[in-house]
Amino acid sequence: MEGSPLNRIARSVLFALAAALLCAVVPPVVRAQGLPDSTVQSTNPDPSEIEQYLNRDVLKDLGKPESTAKARKRLAEPLQRSNARPSSVFRLKYSQALIPTVEPLTHDANDEVAVNSLRLAGLLGTKEGLDAAEAALADKREAIRVAAANAISVALAAQKENPAILPRNATDALDKVSAAMDTEKSPRVLEALSLALDSAIRIPSANLAGVQARALAIVLEQGSRLAKQNDDPAFDAFFGHIAKTLSDTLAQGNKSRQNEAAGVAGDIIARALRRLKAITEEQRTELALVVEQSELVIKYAGAPKGFALGTAIRNSKDSEFKSGAADLFHVLTSPPFDLPPDRYPKAP
Repeated sequence: MEGSPLNRIARSVLFALAAALLCAVVPPVVRAQGLPDSTVQSTNPDPSEIEQYLNRDVLKDLGKPESTAKARKRLAEPLQRSNARPSSVFRLKYSQALIPTVEPLTHDANDEVAVNSLRLAGLLGTKEGLDAAEAALADKREAIRVAAANAISVALAAQKENPAILPRNATDALDKVSAAMDTEKSPRVLEALSLALDSAIRIPSANLAGVQARALAIVLEQGSRLAKQNDDPAFDAFFGHIAKTLSDTLAQGNKSRQNEAAGVAGDIIARALRRLKAITEEQRTELALVVEQSELVIKYAGAPKGFALGTAIRNSKDSEFKSGAADLFHVLTSPPFDLPPDRYPKAP
């Protein structure tokens, strides 16, 4: 009778019941792959589910140099799903649960711990995460300041969908970025700060009113100031980022300050003119890219023609570059740009 169809059916039913009971006692929130998508996307997530997911051992591991990267990846996982973007409410509640652990570690004496904690703070995309990153901009360690600027960039980028901060939180962060740029001497940190500004400019105005405009104002102010002061080749990539942000802004239809953007691009090209006095062949390619990106800004701002200045630098045709730059400066100081005649060097 053991092999009869009736017994086989009975065993199957018992096995199914046992499996159902087993599933019933395993909370879905602690499955191996993490929190359910429904929780991450919920507009009213249960805080107890989040607490249950935040294993205390994982939180402790975040503060240990040998395990901090692994812990950060585990804790960041719900914030990085491409098929289940976290809701604003989830970000806020997840941040509330994590920040008491994360914030003190952002200024840990160990670089690995501080960097991984800052990366997590940025991914939270909340005011508390931004506050932690902003404070770290004053750290004496270059690597920590780079990580802090990157965290601000990531936090601001998160506001493009399901914003979890207020406009004033974002503009306060941008003011801290601008203040840091006033005194920062590291090209790596300045590059990261410029990317934070770029992230802010890409936030739709419908999400955070006034943030785009504030970020653009800082790019214009700092880009012009630094281009007039800094001829160090180590900063070429930074000026490339500034020009790329401006050209993308104009290309996407934001022409509200196009003449000023063209002016900053001219400042960057004037810097390139000074750079030619002491340039190696290895540096020409990078400088040519910066100049070409600046030319795009001027093109999108309404210049009547191109100048091929980047090509001239790349091909070591310095005389051609100098005459072309003089032509470009004439365009920028004439209608419709009408920039001050003394802003750029005179033709040689």
